[in-house]
Amino acid sequence: MKVEAFKHIKHYLENVNKKYGFVFSWIGLRKSDYTVFPLISSKENEDYLKYVKLRWDDSPYGNAPVGMSIKTAQIQYSNDMLKDERFEPVYELLKKKKFLSMIAIPLFKDNNQVLGVFAGYSDKINFFNDEIIHSISKDVENINQELAKIYKDEIQIEEKINEYLSILYDTITYINKGTASNIDPKYLTVDVLNDLDRLLNADGSEFIIYNKTDNKVEMIVASDLFLENFSKPSFDLEMSGVLSPFLKYYMEKEHVANIDYEHDPYASKWYIEKGLKFINSTSINTYIYNKDTACMLLLARKNEMLISETELNILKLINQALFSIFVTRKYLTDIDSLRIHLEEIATKDPLTGFYNKDMFDMFLENEVKKSAARMISNAFSYILIDIDNFKYINDAYGYQAGDMVIKELSNILKSSTRASDILARIGGDEFGIIAQDTKVQSAKVIMERINERLSSQPIKLEDKKIYISLSVGISTCFEKENQSLPTSGFSDDDKAQNKRLSKVFCSKEEVKMLAEEALRKAKKSGKSSVVIASFQDNDTEYISKYELINKAISEGLIKPAFQPIFDLEDGKIIGFEALCRIEINNNIIYPDQFIEEAEDLGLINKIDLLMIRKACERISVLNKKNNSKGSLRLFVNISAKAFRDRRFFQDVVDIAKEYDMQNRLYIEITERESLSSLEKFEEIEEFLKYYGIHFVIDDFGSGYSSFLYLKFIKTEILKIDGAFVRNITKNERDRAIVSGINTTAKHLNTKTLAEFIEDEETLNALVKIGVNYGQGYHLGKPTFDLEKFFQ
Repeated sequence: MKVEAFKHIKHYLENVNKKYGFVFSWIGLRKSDYTVFPLISSKENEDYLKYVKLRWDDSPYGNAPVGMSIKTAQIQYSNDMLKDERFEPVYELLKKKKFLSMIAIPLFKDNNQVLGVFAGYSDKINFFNDEIIHSISKDVENINQELAKIYKDEIQIEEKINEYLSILYDTITYINKGTASNIDPKYLTVDVLNDLDRLLNADGSEFIIYNKTDNKVEMIVASDLFLENFSKPSFDLEMSGVLSPFLKYYMEKEHVANIDYEHDPYASKWYIEKGLKFINSTSINTYIYNKDTACMLLLARKNEMLISETELNILKLINQALFSIFVTRKYLTDIDSLRIHLEEIATKDPLTGFYNKDMFDMFLENEVKKSAARMISNAFSYILIDIDNFKYINDAYGYQAGDMVIKELSNILKSSTRASDILARIGGDEFGIIAQDTKVQSAKVIMERINERLSSQPIKLEDKKIYISLSVGISTCFEKENQSLPTSGFSDDDKAQNKRLSKVFCSKEEVKMLAEEALRKAKKSGKSSVVIASFQDNDTEYISKYELINKAISEGLIKPAFQPIFDLEDGKIIGFEALCRIEINNNIIYPDQFIEEAEDLGLINKIDLLMIRKACERISVLNKKNNSKGSLRLFVNISAKAFRDRRFFQDVVDIAKEYDMQNRLYIEITERESLSSLEKFEEIEEFLKYYGIHFVIDDFGSGYSSFLYLKFIKTEILKIDGAFVRNITKNERDRAIVSGINTTAKHLNTKTLAEFIEDEETLNALVKIGVNYGQGYHLGKPTFDLEKFFQ
């Protein structure tokens, strides 16, 4: 039934195209994640769907006709797409494709819920009128009926498949418990595959497991129909026990659907002769006992038929279940071995074999507890190691060479320490050591010897010699003065007894903080530096800052100050830059007193999000109160650490939505931050832009390759480094640089913003150059009182 339904839909689609002269049409399914899944499209111009965002949420893309049709369950159309702002991101593409008008018609399930959408495109302006819309709607009803049939079939298929999955997972459980050793899952698998063929209208299915290291097939099971149609399983086709090129190629990929076997360069002539046209498949790659093992579930069809999202999910689930059965039987007969293997994956760094960051933290906590229980200070050494200038090794020799350097250094560290010492890789180029029963002074000697060894013995990579050095910070658990200990009302003997019984030792967090501070000092001191943290009572500033930062976050003491940003052409305020402050006990603490420590402690993202939330709330209230129609923009700075956490940017989007700041929120970053991982930056930039949030390149011009960066980074605003702006009336070179930046920006359709405008002469010079926006003490100092700018 399903094959016929697809044929009918394709036939109806072709008829609609011919009847109305559409240059392109397609059918999409509404998905729960607010995207639209293209199910079938006409051949000509089908690549259009690769370049557009298909959504039905409240984003700009979701407000186009396709998204609005799904959301409103009504017909939507645009009779002049090149003048429709909703299509602005793809204007050039529309011109190229000659898409001038379009219509979107909702498709419904039997229960009248929206199932998907039909979209048709005309090369004529004002093509759609009431008569044509009514006629197209009637023709699309046939498509709707066939699509509803498919959907109904898929519900029944899912219910049946769930029964089989339940049986399969029960079998896995029995095998794990060792109570079903006499069960051969092969027969159960054949039954499942036979039913899979029937339910999904396949001409056969097979399941393969193979070892990628030696390219040998480990296991294969085929359905009865597969063997009937194709005579033998695929791994016997060319060389017995060796994977065919076709399967080898596709097993490198995950969840492959709709492989056109007839036109695929990897396909086997033998299969084509048997009439096979399409293979739908899903694959899993995993590691078992350091063997690279993979599996694939193949669904073969002689007819041209696209696999649906539901069917693909079914294949994934059954593939996982079958894989679990065979792996459990073949490799994991001893459940203890499985537990050891999983623990190793969860606790070890795969490149070095050292413990990972989470395990290192756990070991540190144990050492701190032991020190406190024994009441002994300096009982172990906590060592943090950073490879100096490791980024340049990656840039000069490539990431593969960087990995080899990490591997070689791990061998050196292992050979230079004792078996009882705990070694960990806690970051890309960062290591940690817990040296038990080792005082910090001894640990320093050990690390200095390692640096001496590295200075005289380069790491050899093929024909290259790479010299490296380490910056090292060392701390330990120490006794602190108990400030809460009562000193009045007790005799001297009682005081001494109380002090002895109430010794207070530092926490795990404090040991880490002190080591991080020592490492920071080591980096500032130059290469090969080893620094021991200071533990004196008068050197507890770093710990105090940790307590301050934690208090500011937990009690919401982050307070944004606002500096106005003006349009230099008309003198009006366009928005504000929010500057982070901490207010505690009526005292204001500035960023230079806590930002660097917050980054070291891993708390900077929490501070940034709290600051963004409070600033958005203030600007949102101001927009409503002053009837500014939401025109005021907000500029905020974030740390480079944010780029390591995708969740951070999702939180920013959520905040912008909550306070209606979409299309008004600008995030300032430096060139270095944006290019430290260009691919990741581009991905995040696209994600934020989708929700109307933009990046501003801050301090532009301060880097060595500033103009080169513009080749890769698209930004709405360039913020010119204040070092050039403040002397623009006195230094011709500075003036020329600012003028050059401004000219380049204009050619790129980018606005410019100058900071550090401190007098009228500087302001006039910037206006003459043509800089768009400005900020500085001459225009307005940072303040908590936003209202004064609108009185």
